[in-house]
Amino acid sequence: MTNLELAKRLVELLGGKNNVEKATHCMTRLRVTCKDTTRVDDKAIKATEGVLGLVIDGSSYQIVLGPGKVKKVTDICTDELGLPKAAGNDSNWEENKAKIKGQQKQSKLKQFLKLISEIFVPIIPAIIQWLWEFIKPADCRWCSDWFILPDASIDLEFIGWRIP
Repeated sequence: MTNLELAKRLVELLGGKNNVEKATHCMTRLRVTCKDTTRVDDKAIKATEGVLGLVIDGSSYQIVLGPGKVKKVTDICTDELGLPKAAGNDSNWEENKAKIKGQQKQSKLKQFLKLISEIFVPIIPAIIQWLWEFIKPADCRWCSDWFILPDASIDLEFIGWRIP
């Protein structure tokens, strides 16, 4: 059975495209939410060639098709046969991460540590250069010019500091 034939058969057994509320997939399963579960023929879905299993949870049906095949069948179902896609399926991972981060509560300690790191991380090279000037011996033979950091002078006059 081809992917197109399988997709058509599954839509038919799910009660038609008007009975499907949303469809999406994971690694191995076609996940479908149906409006009317009485119109779904679950025994026939299990017996369909190409279907490895079926998990039912209320109005949600997870049809196990296997890796590789599930994406192709889902794309056929949504693009060619007109099943509605689940919301958020088209967004990329960066947008999803930003959305989740925006919903997380930031503690006062976390906000304070973030502020401190944003202030001090840019001036770490200058601090290292400044410390090196105090700890290196005057007659250090292994302290050649290549070992000394490049000129890391930073003008921080906007906050009243000048690090030579």
